[in-house]
Amino acid sequence: MSRRARLLAVALLTGALVLFVLAAVEINYLFLPAKLVGTTSFVIEPGDNARDIADTLYGAGLIRSRLLFIIIARQKGLEGKLRAGEYTLEPGLPVEQIVQRLEKGQVNSWTFVVPEGSTVMQIADILVEKGYAGRDEFLLAARNTDLVKEFLPSVSTLKEPLEGYLAPNTYKVRKGAPAQEFVKIMLDATKSYYTQEFKQRLDGTKLTFHQMLTLASIVEREAALDNERPIIASVYLNRLRLGMKLDADPTVMYAIGRTTGALTLADLEYDSPYNTYRVAGLSPGPIACPGFKSVEAVLNPSGDPYLYFVANGDKSHLFSRTLAEHLENIKRARSSSR
Repeated sequence: MSRRARLLAVALLTGALVLFVLAAVEINYLFLPAKLVGTTSFVIEPGDNARDIADTLYGAGLIRSRLLFIIIARQKGLEGKLRAGEYTLEPGLPVEQIVQRLEKGQVNSWTFVVPEGSTVMQIADILVEKGYAGRDEFLLAARNTDLVKEFLPSVSTLKEPLEGYLAPNTYKVRKGAPAQEFVKIMLDATKSYYTQEFKQRLDGTKLTFHQMLTLASIVEREAALDNERPIIASVYLNRLRLGMKLDADPTVMYAIGRTTGALTLADLEYDSPYNTYRVAGLSPGPIACPGFKSVEAVLNPSGDPYLYFVANGDKSHLFSRTLAEHLENIKRARSSSR
């Protein structure tokens, strides 16, 4: 090979090496974090594909290359699997970690608490007050009987179809979630009770799941002390077994649309299928969302033979087996509250 040819070959080789090094540097540069200071929030809309998301991230200054993001997402088999929602990313994240965050759906979330004994209307108040949902939107979602049709009675006079099915708990929901998502997460918490072991225990009570929730909701609204829940459950189960009316004040309160205050004689005559002073048996459905301890009380009642109880003025109750004993307990309760 002539000297000129050798020089040309060396030049070509050197040029190729330089191009290779430059390309390697460029590729490595594209993998580096694009934003090194300041957190950034952005929204991925439902239905956005990898290209849409790449545009959003590039526009927010979070990635250096749209194409690289798309390639990584496709290599990982995540095309169409990156989750919608509002995200906030800290600075310094390489593109692969960003893809991972979007795959896991680590979105910004809202936290809200549903206290035990809350009604659907009260849950709506909580979400409206926090600005998480509109009242009409939430109530529409909470009146979708298809969501619990496997539990509801075939003929229903329910005031609120999902009353009692929206479990009390502390929840996190992705920021911007529609009302249906709030309802679903609360329903899922209730349905999580319904294991095979739970079904076996429920069979022992001779109650359906709907009836169990109904009775547990009454216990929830009656009991202030945890140790009395199984006793109160026994009182109502004894009454049901004997064909007695439940005479449960909370059912009347629910019928007339109140949650506090004393009942009058006129209230006790209020015409409603929820008024257990007028109608025998359980109310058509739950009157509030029962807590786990009230559910457990119905599944595992104390077994006491009591048929009556009266509030004692200190959150406790006086229990009795006969009407005569009950009337004496009423006198005692009144005298102790003076």
